[in-house]
Amino acid sequence: MHHALARLTDPVSPVFGVVSAAAFGALSLVDPAALSPARRRAYRAGVATTTAWWAGVTTDRDRTAFVPAHVVAALVAGGAVWALAGPSEALDARVVSRLHATGVRRPRRWLAAVSAAGVLASFAADRAAAGTEEGVWVDELLRARPVTPQVRQIIEGILQATDTPDAQVLLAQLDVAQESYYDTGADVEAGTGGFSPMVEFEVPDEVVRVVPHSQVHPVQARFRASGGIELQVSLQLHRGKLAHLTVEYPDQDEVVVGDALVEELVDRWPDPAQLRYVLDGSDGASHTLP
Repeated sequence: MHHALARLTDPVSPVFGVVSAAAFGALSLVDPAALSPARRRAYRAGVATTTAWWAGVTTDRDRTAFVPAHVVAALVAGGAVWALAGPSEALDARVVSRLHATGVRRPRRWLAAVSAAGVLASFAADRAAAGTEEGVWVDELLRARPVTPQVRQIIEGILQATDTPDAQVLLAQLDVAQESYYDTGADVEAGTGGFSPMVEFEVPDEVVRVVPHSQVHPVQARFRASGGIELQVSLQLHRGKLAHLTVEYPDQDEVVVGDALVEELVDRWPDPAQLRYVLDGSDGASHTLP
């Protein structure tokens, strides 16, 4: 436990790099405008705390006057993020709106990916500047494992709901796909773990691909979560290959203030027997499949 926590405060530790990237990426998935006042305050506190932690860890600890520099950096960064939360959220809303206007579906996923990539790039630059030669890089923590049976059944149900050539190509990809994850060792040492509403895949480059290369598969699997709230499982494709599977609200644009986060509604993948499938129609509506 102590060793795991120590790695979370080591600016050149791959664990710090992966966890900080995942934290900022996860925060980017949240739409603050869709939160109640209490949840928004909690969200802002989370962003400020995460920023303070990151600034404190990445600031040179040898620079000490009356107060250690990394402590000052943490307090200033966290305070600034809290003070500027309103303008920052307004800018976030404009960026999401602009992405929507240009035809980008699920823009928050892309914002989260960019945020995580930026943090990883900063970590890599800091690590290179520190001249670290021992240990492993973040990419070396990336692992692959067989697709779990329940995830496989959900994908098969989505793809088999329509008998199309693209579905057959993607089923063939599923046969050789693996789940990808970062093996930091932190979960084991800290005794933690948990369900994530998104799983990513690795698919060999030599497979047959579908077009368009980047898209959300037109069939989604819907189900009822706790309290009867409807959610859906969506399959994202990238470069013509299986990219990731995600649990989300059916229409992010209709999420209202006070709605719970997906992570608060589900703690496991849904039972495939409870899923119903809908197809995005050319008229812009979703149609239930038999």
